[in-house]
Amino acid sequence: MPKLHNLFISLVFLASAVSSQSLPINNSMTLLADEITITEDSILIAEGNVEARRGNQLLKATKLIFDDKTEEIYVENVTIFLEGQNTKILGDEGQLGLEMRAGLIQAANILVDEKLKISASEVFMDGGEVDRANNISRVTTCKECEAKQPLWHFSARSADRNADRSEIMYKNVVLKVKGVPIAFTPYLRLPDPSISRARGFLMPSLEASSKLGTGLRIPYFVPINDDKDLLITPLLSAETNTLEYRYRQAFKNGNLTVSGALSKDTIYPNELRFFIKADASFVLSSGYRVNFQTGKVSDDGYLGDYGYFSEDKFETRITLKKEEFDGWGTLKQSAKLVRNDFFDNTTETKVTISADYSRSIDQNLLPGQVTGSVGFTTSSSKARNEQVTPFTSEITSKLSHNYAMQIGKRLHISTLAKTELGISLDPENENSNNPQYQIKNKVGFVARLPFSISRNKVLQTIEPVFALNYGNQTTD
Repeated sequence: MPKLHNLFISLVFLASAVSSQSLPINNSMTLLADEITITEDSILIAEGNVEARRGNQLLKATKLIFDDKTEEIYVENVTIFLEGQNTKILGDEGQLGLEMRAGLIQAANILVDEKLKISASEVFMDGGEVDRANNISRVTTCKECEAKQPLWHFSARSADRNADRSEIMYKNVVLKVKGVPIAFTPYLRLPDPSISRARGFLMPSLEASSKLGTGLRIPYFVPINDDKDLLITPLLSAETNTLEYRYRQAFKNGNLTVSGALSKDTIYPNELRFFIKADASFVLSSGYRVNFQTGKVSDDGYLGDYGYFSEDKFETRITLKKEEFDGWGTLKQSAKLVRNDFFDNTTETKVTISADYSRSIDQNLLPGQVTGSVGFTTSSSKARNEQVTPFTSEITSKLSHNYAMQIGKRLHISTLAKTELGISLDPENENSNNPQYQIKNKVGFVARLPFSISRNKVLQTIEPVFALNYGNQTTD
């Protein structure tokens, strides 16, 4: 019985490698193990830190046995990383074909995208993918603690993958919260994790808050067309019945998203609470980009009670932007309208229009880069008391110099010098006929000296920084 210790062996197993009579295998595999033994009846046994690779398919185990007669691989304490997928299968033992793409894994745990966890007594592989699972004890996306039940999970008698329809069908499903059964369904169809736009239920999630208690979200995804879809998510708890929704549509020159929710809860038991929010972005044929955002909410506490947004209401915001390069410099143009709707039916509106032109100045007097710019901004507003503020305008011009250099292999030095002149015109100012001038100057110096320290195979980088800045401002 020959033994090969700590051997990296390429199992091409053609006639040039070993006798084709004893090991007639026509497939390529790379095997690495602490100890590899080949018995007299052509059974290969690999033990200790076993790694088998065929193409991009990787298998790890504590023990691997290859039987030449049956052309099957037997493994113990196995981990399989599926080719081209962010999926791995862990099991106590398994039986695979020579291609490592079909077989049976027992006492298996499947991990998909580091989020979805599936535990089953048997997992069948076919074509390099999970095809079927039996006696599923746990399917969850919750973070699990050792020796503790997850916050939520469901069990099933079996699950079958339909590759043609890109879906997984679970049978005899029991939904449990903290280990307590709360719902049963004979069938549950979920999209295949590898598909991003398949009709069906998505993985549920459990939410908990002091005001609404513990609730279960069960999202259902509907792909209406290639360019539009709808997501409907009921939120169920003892304190609220809520329906959340999101509609998305892509256009040739932009996209639109409308989201919202409707709620009946114990916080305001006699009222329908809601929010609706729309976001859109389009590029016009003239080159301008239009961004639009608006929304409405039923009361000032709804968004915070449900954790939807940090603010208590939505602004209506319309922005028009364009940036173009004329061969010399860059011209930026923008117009923005912002409107706030308050819960007392008052509004506040502000309009801002701006333009800025900047370019790099060619010069040989100073090292580094010299940049100049000129800008114009004007704005007006309407307050909640209906008072209108006339347009206030400002003209600015800037001249800046930046320089960076490296001394030796480590020392980095950069300098900055900038001067800015601003002229403001305010019609409400008693001296409106006399524009207000403002001059700002700034100089700065920064030095960096990074170095690395390696300890116990850990590389640490330390970068001391010395910075010195000075600025002044003159107003007339």
